[in-house]
Amino acid sequence: MIEIGLEKLRMENAKLIYGYHAILSRLQESPETFKKILVDKSKGSRRALDIIHFAQQKNVEIEWMSSHNLDLTTAGAKHQGAVGLLASGIGQKSDLQSIISGTKKPLLLVLDGVTDSRNLGACFRVSEAFGVNAIVTPKDRAASLTPGTLKVASGSAERVNFFQVTNLSRTLRQIKSSGIKLVGVSQTAPTNISKVNLRGKIALVFGGEEKGLRRLTKELCSEFVSIPMLGQIESLNLSVAAGVALYEAMAQRNFNEGSEKAN
Repeated sequence: MIEIGLEKLRMENAKLIYGYHAILSRLQESPETFKKILVDKSKGSRRALDIIHFAQQKNVEIEWMSSHNLDLTTAGAKHQGAVGLLASGIGQKSDLQSIISGTKKPLLLVLDGVTDSRNLGACFRVSEAFGVNAIVTPKDRAASLTPGTLKVASGSAERVNFFQVTNLSRTLRQIKSSGIKLVGVSQTAPTNISKVNLRGKIALVFGGEEKGLRRLTKELCSEFVSIPMLGQIESLNLSVAAGVALYEAMAQRNFNEGSEKAN
């Protein structure tokens, strides 16, 4: 694969996207971000044909390649027979303040220092599933939109607003001043999450995988909740905990809306 340069592609790994759902969703949402899509020439699966079909519809170039060279391009990561070369990232459709002011009851997910790209990818999936308006993370010492994140997100990264901010504490103050309650989620908190009202303007705040919520972030939270668990396990995986907390918020909101309509 001399014409593209495998070593150059590995050096620019952040400009790759791979996996069926991640590529198909990007084709549907932001086809202009692709340079081309590399497809395994030995694959004739329905999924490969789906990608080729949508790429042709969106005028995105397809290049056939051997399985071996695709493996080299992704440095051994599982690509499912297709790798997209990106010209640019996803442009934000709106800024955070516009989302907050334009949403009646915004639900935000704040990740303070989450470093595992797989956790971030899974958080995109649960955020889409449970109606999150935006995910907010710090720029430094935190996971970002790597090819691995996009693959785990399975298309949700194209549909959930994502903001990486320079100063998380300052952003949290701005969020709080907009009337949004900051609710910290921690297994050491004495209050069961189901006992807290999550029906209004809410930002659920999670700390990093190892250290949890940082001091400045804690000081800005209005209250803290924990997720009740049975058995001897001490904690949940971060993205699993985020899913449980967001489901609780969605359930409360849906019940409240149903009650209002009934009345």
